[in-house]
Amino acid sequence: MGADKRITQRIHALIDTLRIGIFDKDEALALAVLVSIAGESLFMLGPPGVAKSLIARRLKFAWHESSVFEYLMNRFSTPDEIFGPVSLSKLKNEDSYERNVNGYLPTADIVFLDEIWKAGPAIQNALLTVLNERIYKNGERELSVPLKTLIAASNALPAPDEGLDALWDRFLVRLKIGGIRKDADFLAMLTAPDDGAADPVPASLKIHPGEAAAWHEQAASIRLSDMAQRLIVDLHSTAPVSSDDTAASTDAAAGKMFFISDRRWKKIVKLLQHAALVQGHNEVLLSDCLLIRHCVWMRENDSERVCDWVFQAVIRQAGGDAGSAGQLRAELTRLLEEIRAETRTIHDTREEVPRVYHDDFYRVRRGNPPQPLATELFLKKADAEMLGGEETPVVCYRKTPLAQGYLGHLRTKPDAEGADLTALFTAERTVHAAQGTTAFSLIIDGEAWTLDTDRTGDRRRQRRRAATRREECWNERLGQLRTHIGGLRAAWMAFYQSLSPAQALFITDADRAALKKYIDEAYDELDMLELQTREIQHQYKDLKEEDMILAR
Repeated sequence: MGADKRITQRIHALIDTLRIGIFDKDEALALAVLVSIAGESLFMLGPPGVAKSLIARRLKFAWHESSVFEYLMNRFSTPDEIFGPVSLSKLKNEDSYERNVNGYLPTADIVFLDEIWKAGPAIQNALLTVLNERIYKNGERELSVPLKTLIAASNALPAPDEGLDALWDRFLVRLKIGGIRKDADFLAMLTAPDDGAADPVPASLKIHPGEAAAWHEQAASIRLSDMAQRLIVDLHSTAPVSSDDTAASTDAAAGKMFFISDRRWKKIVKLLQHAALVQGHNEVLLSDCLLIRHCVWMRENDSERVCDWVFQAVIRQAGGDAGSAGQLRAELTRLLEEIRAETRTIHDTREEVPRVYHDDFYRVRRGNPPQPLATELFLKKADAEMLGGEETPVVCYRKTPLAQGYLGHLRTKPDAEGADLTALFTAERTVHAAQGTTAFSLIIDGEAWTLDTDRTGDRRRQRRRAATRREECWNERLGQLRTHIGGLRAAWMAFYQSLSPAQALFITDADRAALKKYIDEAYDELDMLELQTREIQHQYKDLKEEDMILAR
């Protein structure tokens, strides 16, 4: 079904009229109208004196012949004050426990409950059924409640241990309300007449119940755009950790996310469909999905972080087919690694050679690898080079100072430690090259010994031009990356332009500024990525032969 621009124009005019005499509360009024059309509930968090009750009272003027119930809760409030007094005549004459509900919450279209968390358990339990099923059980009868919306307010959230989680969960839209921020609005408020009870809405703009029912049917037929579907799936799988209270901190330490129920997600989608309807969209767009930030925060300290989470996810999806900066960065990294691998060769000329002592000897030490304080022996080069896999009798020498009194042929050249090598002919030892170990291991009389070695040569890395066809392929891939970067810039700009007040009724100037900041930061990253594509192309196109020694 196509968008009905008449609905959009009507709702815009209605909200503009409701704003008369209320300053710097545009978002709250717009959301109040939206939740009443969608049949959902709104909770406003803020200190006293910031127009929470005025917003709720003004909302009744948006509807034709609406009935309103308003009550300020306290810890002594009773069900009689909310749902009506018990009918004494029915109790006496018919032995039936029923309330006289006329003029009380069960017969109201719009309900405002201030300081709602002060309600007692009996009131809370009845409200759960009213909010969820639109039913009030009056004695033996179940009354269908004509409630369009219930607006609640408080200057604090319910404590985690007060058993109010079920009631808190019933409020789909949660909004923090503060004082007037702009100086001009503040001064205008100071001198404005106190006419909050006056009805500023002409009859032609008021919503009739029959119209609202038709709008519900139209909203139900509005589909989620592909981007909106991907965004919701992304948010569903990446919900941030709550961190406001002790229980939430424990969850955060355990890596748990705060819980968003399936029922809440379904209600969120219903709200987005109504938002798309009143803004004249044929499908739920990403700009509509920004409303999700008001529907999922749990604790007051979470609200700003949840807003960042939603905004960043929306911007990721706004790139569409061009992807995201993260995807482009990953592709560029893969391409750079491929280019480096294709233009680099490594020549390794290193080798291990036996270390020579006193021109004619190799040294071996017991163990493979040598043990601490290992015994050492010396073999003549000529003998060691003849060794193979078979055992061979070989004369082994060892280092000994003259003071130890060994007899034998004494070499005249001292070794590096000032000792001499003396040939010992007490016994020949059987030696062969070790099998299955390193090339420089020996077996002497059945034991493993290690030959001392030196490393010669070096390891060189050379850079060279790749084949022409390979470079053409890289040029094409870098060109595609630059095309995607340009497409991402255009997609983000188009998304930002879609946030104009005429097209995005529920987006504030502060929201637009925050989103612009995120997009500007993303643009900076895209500029860096494009510069890197140029630098990479320069590297392989203007490559000169290089020869670099990496390690000895």
